[in-house]
Parts: sequence; C-alpha cells; structure tokens
Amino acid sequence: MAITGLRARLVIYIVIVNCITTWETSSLPVYTSVLGNGIDALIVSNEQVYLQRSQTQRIPCRKEADGTTDVIAATWFKGDTKNDVVIRFVPDPIHGENYTSPDYEGRASFTQGFDLTLRDVIQGDVGRYTCEIITSDGAVNYEVEVVVIGKF
Repeated sequence: MAITGLRARLVIYIVIVNCITTWETSSLPVYTSVLGNGIDALIVSNEQVYLQRSQTQRIPCRKEADGTTDVIAATWFKGDTKNDVVIRFVPDPIHGENYTSPDYEGRASFTQGFDLTLRDVIQGDVGRYTCEIITSDGAVNYEVEVVVIGKF
C-alpha cells in the first residue's frame, strides 16, 4: 500500500517535530517533585517555565538566602516593575505585613522555601515573575518567564 503525498508529509512532519522536541529538551533541566506529585512547573531553561492551565503548579525561586542571615521579606512580583506584588511573606511584623494581591487571593502561596505555588492556573498567569528575597545582607532576585499551556 503506497503512502499518499499528504500522508508522507504528515509522517515527515511528526518525525521532525519529535526529533526537534527531543533534541531541545534532552539537555534542559526538568523540575520534578521528589514525591512525584505533579505540581512542579516544567522548566525549559533557567528563565522560562511552563504551567498547565487549571492545575496547581509550583514556580521555583532559584535564589536562596545563604542561611547565615535572617530573611526580612520574600516577595513575588509580576511584570517588569516591582509595583505588582503577587504575594509577600514577612516573618517579623516589625518589617511589614504579609500580603496577597486580590487577583491571587486563595491561589498563591509560598511552598518549599520561597517557591510560588499557583492554584487553578489561568491564561492570565502568563508573564514575567520576579522572586525577591531581602535579608539583612541585601536582596537577591530571580526572574522567570511563565508560559501557560492547556491540559495534557
């Protein structure tokens, strides 16, 4: 049985896409949970993660306090400026208050240190996020671009 031109092109397309996908992702880190709970974002580079729509997903904050200083505040921002706070954790009330943006109320939380967990991911969660950790020694920042994809 001969393969028609359309079928042949489809088979070639599938093979090429599979090869490209395998090559592109084979050397990139994948952020997986030790427990295998499936809530971790898929990291395709140090600056980009994919979240599944309608799922609970965790975005890593790759910056950690060095352990010798106390954390004054940990904050996740969305956008290019620090005006749009998603969530802030302040261990000591003398330095301010904990805060969650109304847009993320009930959906955003800190997990596993300073990682950001988003419940019920929506298309509006797409964008650039910054994790900022302020200690008595200064501040460290980690930026990541979030892409939202449909359910698998």
